Amino acid sequence: MSFTTPEFRRPPAGGPSRTALVLVAVLAVLLALIVATIVVISQRDTNDDDGSGTSTATVTQAPSTAITWQVVGRAELPFSEAAGPRELDGVSAYGFAHTEIGAVLAAWQIALRLSVLSGTDDIYERQVVGDREAVDAFRVSVADLQASMEPDQRLPRVVAWRPARPYSDYAASTDFAVPTDSDDAVTVIRFSVVWIGGDWKLQPGLYGDAPADDVPRAEISAEGGWHLFEGALQ
Repeated sequence: MSFTTPEFRRPPAGGPSRTALVLVAVLAVLLALIVATIVVISQRDTNDDDGSGTSTATVTQAPSTAITWQVVGRAELPFSEAAGPRELDGVSAYGFAHTEIGAVLAAWQIALRLSVLSGTDDIYERQVVGDREAVDAFRVSVADLQASMEPDQRLPRVVAWRPARPYSDYAASTDFAVPTDSDDAVTVIRFSVVWIGGDWKLQPGLYGDAPADDVPRAEISAEGGWHLFEGALQ
């Protein structure tokens, strides 16, 4: 069998073969691509340089753990960018972190909103759980508090908190130290929350009540297991 088709004919002597010409063209294209890539990388490095010889990069900043205070009704409530609440809807506050400080803020926020605001049926429906009798008793205590307050009276800012029992991912009970009329003592109030449906919810009476007697203010310290709220003594 003879190979007489054009693909197998020997190229004329003395001239470059078609295959060689194609190879040269391909190499030229590859060389151009390599040069273009080097130029792009060089320009990118130049743009990232801040002029001091070091490259800069965008860094996502973590949410702040600092406590800030906002007036809500007749009280000042603590807020945290990291721990919540992250969403406000009417009189309600939602979106607390699934952490101990998230549970602390949820307990105080929910309980105090019920205590100082009106039109709180939505809070009771969506953020309060537990035994009907305990919830009704909490409603009575809230009504008594509101009835005892003067029209322009404001509740004092909470001073400190400590765990009433060890924190867990599903429940937390916290004692809160609140100033009294005396500069030498505080009242301790206990609120408990449970983690349900992706957020903390108030459960009145879950772990009982705090001691009824006032506590000397000098005992509100780290040695006694207390954590001071930022700016609470201002």
